[in-house]
Amino acid sequence: MQHGSKTLSSFGGSVESSRGVGTCTKAHGSWRLWAHGPLLVGDPDKFLSLVGEHAHFIASLDLLQLGRIHLSTWERLRSHLQSIGSPVLAEVERMLGGGLLKWEAAIENLVVNQGLDDVLDKYFKASAYTASHFVGLTDSTPTPAAGDTMAAHAGWTEVTAYTEGTRQSLVLGAVSGQSVDNSASKAVFSINATVTVGGAFLCTNSTKGGTAGTLYSVGAFSGGDKSLGSGDSLSVQGTFTQADDGV
Repeated sequence: MQHGSKTLSSFGGSVESSRGVGTCTKAHGSWRLWAHGPLLVGDPDKFLSLVGEHAHFIASLDLLQLGRIHLSTWERLRSHLQSIGSPVLAEVERMLGGGLLKWEAAIENLVVNQGLDDVLDKYFKASAYTASHFVGLTDSTPTPAAGDTMAAHAGWTEVTAYTEGTRQSLVLGAVSGQSVDNSASKAVFSINATVTVGGAFLCTNSTKGGTAGTLYSVGAFSGGDKSLGSGDSLSVQGTFTQADDGV
């Protein structure tokens, strides 16, 4: 008879927990990423004038003066203008074009030892716990290792070339049908430089480039490295599922 043998994973991996002879439960986490080019602004000065007091939603005014705006910036601004019933929304929206999809990517994942220990500690040991997780990006050709931590990860470097002040929060919706995801609130990065991205990671600390917190998982794009430029937006969606294999 098997006794509670466990392999825990997410961010593209699986969890298996044996419950007696021939019976397992499995959990799976998959991640998709979408990169969009910048929106083109026909008349930047008029756009800024119409937006007026709401200009603080614009991530980069310098980029706007060049006739471009992050798609992620526009989505946040549009949501705000809609919420207040702004009369300028339709006119502002007509001034925009572009924002085309540049590429999609998927994550192949490794849950590191530190992350595995953290799951066991928080769930089975009932240690003090706050569900606070953040998505970060890695440089080209990351080589994750089981011993990686936020303080030491020789096989990859964090990419911080985005306008947001912190790593982006993982905001999950309601659990339903043994599945949960962040499709309603994707982690979005407004890129502000030319950079190559090779993967992503999940941790418990929001500080860009920081070494504190627990590293849960890290993975490389299954299709290889991807390029991003200033003005691009990168959206990250994670889906986590759990099921019994029925054996």
